[in-house]
Amino acid sequence: MERRPAAAKAECERVVDLMVAGEDNRTLCERLAAAEARRGELEAAIAAAAVPPVELHPQAGELFRRQVADLKALLAAREPHWRAQAVARLRELVEKVVVRPAGPYAPAEIDIYGRWPG
Repeated sequence: MERRPAAAKAECERVVDLMVAGEDNRTLCERLAAAEARRGELEAAIAAAAVPPVELHPQAGELFRRQVADLKALLAAREPHWRAQAVARLRELVEKVVVRPAGPYAPAEIDIYGRWPG
């Protein structure tokens, strides 16, 4: 299926070349429209099929909930030892943090990407 969009693109280019050379434009325009429509359909089909489904372990959600509950308990602790463990647990749960400034005197936009347990 990967070769089909390239063939459709090549067909579009051939039609355009014929148009530039002065061939019958009405017929070529119809041919070009059909070739470009086919190319769009093929590219959309490839894009839809390219993303494989994500499979999670049946207990992944429960494990994540447990880790978040443990983190909440560690953050509530007053002793420095438990707080240090909370920081370590937080680093296990967060993959990355992206901060985007929104402009002067505007709050920044923050995206937090979690890491699934496992």
